Amino acid sequence: MLPFFSVTFAASSSSVLVNTKAYLEGAWDNGTMRTDLRDNNLLPLNQPFNTSPWNYDGAEIAASIPVDVVDWVLVKLRTSPAASDEVAGRAAFIKNDGSIVDLDGSSLIGFTGIAAWDYYIVIYHRNHIAVMSNGTQSLGAFSSLYDFTTAQAQVYGTNAMKELSSGVFGMIAGDGNSDGQVNDADKEQYWRLQNGTTWEYPKLADYNLDGGIDAQDLNMCWRGNNGASTQVP
Repeated sequence: MLPFFSVTFAASSSSVLVNTKAYLEGAWDNGTMRTDLRDNNLLPLNQPFNTSPWNYDGAEIAASIPVDVVDWVLVKLRTSPAASDEVAGRAAFIKNDGSIVDLDGSSLIGFTGIAAWDYYIVIYHRNHIAVMSNGTQSLGAFSSLYDFTTAQAQVYGTNAMKELSSGVFGMIAGDGNSDGQVNDADKEQYWRLQNGTTWEYPKLADYNLDGGIDAQDLNMCWRGNNGASTQVP
C-alpha cells in the first residue's frame, strides 16, 4: 500500500492531475447547478473537511471564491476499493457545470508526492452521499476526463447516484450527519433542529444548498432519498 499524503500544492507543480466531473442533486436546476452559496458570500475560504467524519488536515485556503462555484468537495485517490488504500486527498471546488477544479477555479486538481498510477477517484461532499469511480483511472501529468454524470455504471456499487434528468446522474442529497446514509437521523437530529434557524455553513441540513434550511430541504431532498446509502467501502 502506498503512503497517504494530504497535498495542497498548485496544479502546475503536480505530478498527478485529476480531471473529473460530478453533480450535486441538491443544487441541480434544469441542466446546471445553482451557485446560491457563492453568490451570497456564504462559502468559507478555508477547506471545510477538517472535522469528523472526514478529518482531513489539508491547508487549502482560497484567496477568494471563483465565479460559478457551487461548494467545496473532497477528492481522494485509492489504489483499490478499500478505504485502507487511500493514498492522497485534496479539497477542491465543484462548479455549476459539474467540473471539479483547483482553488483558482479553472485548473485541474493537482497532487504531488504520489506517482502516476491507476487510481480509484472518490468524491465526498458534506451533505451528499460519496461516490467512487467504477474502476481505476490512469492518472499522471495528463489525465482524461472521468465523468460521473453520464451513467449509473460510472460509480462503484449499485444505485449509488440519483437520476436528475433523463440520462444525467448526480450525488444523492440529504445526508445531514455525513455518515453515508440518508435516514431518520438526518431528519430528526439535523433538519428538525436546524429548520428555520439562522443559516451557518456548518449546519448541514441545507440539503438543496440555497442558503436556507426549510421545508424544501426535507421535501425536495430528504424524503425521496430516505434509505439511500453510499456504496463507497
